[in-house]
Amino acid sequence: AGLQLVAAQLDLAEADRADGDALAAVCLEAGGDAAVDGTGQDAAFLVIGAAEALHHFPGLGALNAFGFEHIGLQLALLLGGALLYAAITYLAYRKACADFEKIDL
Repeated sequence: AGLQLVAAQLDLAEADRADGDALAAVCLEAGGDAAVDGTGQDAAFLVIGAAEALHHFPGLGALNAFGFEHIGLQLALLLGGALLYAAITYLAYRKACADFEKIDL
């Protein structure tokens, strides 16, 4: 039973990958997409790497603080992240609306 389950999971994974490849081809033909071509993943990797490295530099140890000792800095960073998220989401929404208008269904 275990081998049948593994085989079924492999079949599903192969089908998902094929669907993903087909979606990637359609998106790239339509003008490209950062989430499909991998640049979004590269950017996320760089941001995470920077966030993990910054607290090792002199004067930036508070970025890795635990507790309420640096709550002001933590709240400021949280607010900055929320504003950046909202701004990028709005830009993505505008681009999606413009792209939708170009597509003739």
